[in-house]
Amino acid sequence: MKLKKNYLITDINIYMNQPAIRLEWAEHKGKSVVLLHTDKNQNIINAFRNLQNAFWSQTKKCWYIEKQYFDFNDFYNKMRNLADIDYSSFKKKIQEEIPVDIANTKELSAFSGDMKIAKNQKNLSCTTDFEPNEEDFKALSSVLSDEEEIEWFEKNVIARIEESQRRIHSCVDWSQKQLQMKTPALTAFINNPLSIEVTAAIDSFCIWMRQRRYSENTIETYRDSLNIFLRFFYEKAISEITNEDLINFNDQYIIACGLSASYQNQVISAIRLFFINKENVKLDIDALQRPRRYRQLPKVISKPDVERFLKGIKNIKHKIALTLIYACGLRRSEILDLKCEDICFERKALMIINAKGHKDRIVPISDKLIAKIKEYMAIYKPVYYFIEGANPGTPYSATSILGIFHKNMEQVLPGNKFTLHCLRHSYATHLLESGTDLRYIQTLLGHKSSKTTEIYTWVSMKSLHNIKNPTDDFDL
Repeated sequence: MKLKKNYLITDINIYMNQPAIRLEWAEHKGKSVVLLHTDKNQNIINAFRNLQNAFWSQTKKCWYIEKQYFDFNDFYNKMRNLADIDYSSFKKKIQEEIPVDIANTKELSAFSGDMKIAKNQKNLSCTTDFEPNEEDFKALSSVLSDEEEIEWFEKNVIARIEESQRRIHSCVDWSQKQLQMKTPALTAFINNPLSIEVTAAIDSFCIWMRQRRYSENTIETYRDSLNIFLRFFYEKAISEITNEDLINFNDQYIIACGLSASYQNQVISAIRLFFINKENVKLDIDALQRPRRYRQLPKVISKPDVERFLKGIKNIKHKIALTLIYACGLRRSEILDLKCEDICFERKALMIINAKGHKDRIVPISDKLIAKIKEYMAIYKPVYYFIEGANPGTPYSATSILGIFHKNMEQVLPGNKFTLHCLRHSYATHLLESGTDLRYIQTLLGHKSSKTTEIYTWVSMKSLHNIKNPTDDFDL
């Protein structure tokens, strides 16, 4: 049995023919940092410049981020479509073991790099983080002479390489990867290659969006949507794609896979914006039809449960952060971006600067809340951000505040399905039920359209409870 060849292995990851970013722990200027090694790719360099806390090191000749500020998940999500992320130094080497009855222990040291096949009486193990060449495979064959051992290597190592290729380097998010596993026949096209011209067009589109000041989340969402759509028609030039093609994509992929109407609407938005400045194309963007919208009711936490939730938080910083989210109807990004200078004690108000949709707004705060804010500031003494991270002047982690919410909410309502944003929904609903005019609620929430705010009338129960049910007259 011959081993498969021509795999580029780095900790059982596959690296395609595209730019790469290699992450490495290091000490720099007396601090632990993460070095960002990469080739001179302008798109990657521009992305580094947009990262908070990323700096160029003249001595290291690369970019770096202090370890305490480095959020791997956030970094990976922002960079995964620009380059392959080599984080092998962050992980322990992958090791596979199976029972094998072998009398002697052997170790393969003839490999270039760091691949070892260790054999003893109890097990056979393999660790690797290098690219094997022809000589390496010959050396491996001399050690794995037994057919059973070679079969094990094929099954446990090569199979994981192929799985890694499908999972890590597909230009779709995790939900799409799960979808591939559930509906392989319908999603096989996702592995279709994109031409250099199409890839360049998507990259240029993302740069254009960034210049127009679209949020990074929107840019990444639209990039993923276009990647999937254009892979569906990978044999067609962009200029040849028609409205009929979009209908076929919706029918054969989105609807066939049971994806939501909101996802379909998101893909159409990405396609519309992508094609709007294209010339000599067959796709008529004015004729694009959107799906009928499904209005999902916001999830509302009752006032007694909100009170128990906030009272149960012992940490003052955590309590003031979550209290402000509820008491002022803030989004997660708004509490994290809130600065000390944005609190106007004289006016009894918070200034919410550059919120969603690049809008500012003012939110009133009560005397009781002002007292709590001053108590927190006297103890923690924030320097720049109102809620700061471990180091003065740095923003608090979005992941941390989510974890704090779920941990404390679970203690109040075990098994609940509420999210942090439900505090904002609850704030709006409770205001409406207490008699606040809908127009004021729209202003407090920063909604552009009153139709967005009107959804809270669907979940407010104050007026509905006054309706007499016909069965009340029955003698049941």
